Amino acid sequence: MDYVKTQKLLSYCKKRYAKNRIFFWCFWCLRSYFRGILCGDNFSDTSESCDILILHPSRKSFELKRKQKLIDKLRSSGINVKEAIALSEREIVKQKSCCGPFESNIFFHCYEGYANWLRRRFNPKIIITDRNGSLLSPFLKSRTLGDPITFHLAHAVLTAQSSRFSMLDYDYYCVYGQSSAEYLQALPYSFGSCHLVLGGSVLFDEDFQLPPPTPSAPLLFLGMGPELESTTLGQKIYELVLSWQKTSGRKLYVRLHQRSNSKFWTAVSQEGVEVLQEEPFKESAARASLILAPYTNAVVDAALLGRPVQLIAFPEEQDFLQVEAYFGSRVFNSVGLEKAVNRHLDDYRKSIDACTSFSEFHLEQGVHSVNYINDVLLELLEARATSKAIPVGQSVASSS
Repeated sequence: MDYVKTQKLLSYCKKRYAKNRIFFWCFWCLRSYFRGILCGDNFSDTSESCDILILHPSRKSFELKRKQKLIDKLRSSGINVKEAIALSEREIVKQKSCCGPFESNIFFHCYEGYANWLRRRFNPKIIITDRNGSLLSPFLKSRTLGDPITFHLAHAVLTAQSSRFSMLDYDYYCVYGQSSAEYLQALPYSFGSCHLVLGGSVLFDEDFQLPPPTPSAPLLFLGMGPELESTTLGQKIYELVLSWQKTSGRKLYVRLHQRSNSKFWTAVSQEGVEVLQEEPFKESAARASLILAPYTNAVVDAALLGRPVQLIAFPEEQDFLQVEAYFGSRVFNSVGLEKAVNRHLDDYRKSIDACTSFSEFHLEQGVHSVNYINDVLLELLEARATSKAIPVGQSVASSS
């Protein structure tokens, strides 16, 4: 990494990790320095080769097997795919999984050394990553013609909810769709550059479809994660939905977030309210005519399955996914919720059509995502093997 890029990366780290505060910046520098001096040229492992290395961000991610459909499709084409779990900075130092050459500032030797080690250990042509914001990314990215190229997978629609999305230093960045591309282009600060691939998500293939819903079916409420449901606003939303259901008498299914403590809903004993047991999202959506949701990325999944969405959120909350632009105004009291439900069900065709527009804006390839990503990867491998010009998507560069 040259001097100019190193200085830009240091500036990026100061903004992101220290928020430009001297104390936090000094702490970050000291910690990074001591990690750096502990990293040496330690490669002593057996090398192997593969076409594609998938670097999972954690053991949990590996065990969830979310990329399995893509992996199976690649392997069915004869592609040699290896999987590895990314090490933390502490593990890199402890396991001596780093090696030279070192060309960057010592603050980044831990990441640069680990990137060098991965290349020597697996000798891949393509490295697939999905840990957002990782400082490993600039060092995995190809520097010369013969280096492996990086292909970063987004695992959600990109919004201003996280500063991690400001890391852009990949060869290729596979994002969900146009909304994510627009977000990246408008970032106030970021680091690096990449070629965007509007590829959708490895979670969606032709199996992720449902028959059209009927307006007479029950409604489905999507519960919040533990961080949100424990807040005052979260509890108010739960109480609002319960109050509305009691007045309206409509059948309501409640789908709990997988990490929910479920205390609120397990204590509910109200006619017409049924808390669902853990099941795939597709099965929950199949029960419903309309999805009631506080802010959650699952609304994209719902729309892809043809289920209209009604946003429940207080005025001060930001609508990151532009749900209101497609499905109408948010609601924040039981009277407003009843009016919104009637609006959707009285003109159900309009709400169904909104599902298509909303899902296409956020998820470019829809249920063809896995096939599309597979085809792009095969094309990249072929281009490298035949020394053809590698196809590229839309370019996005650092704004800093």
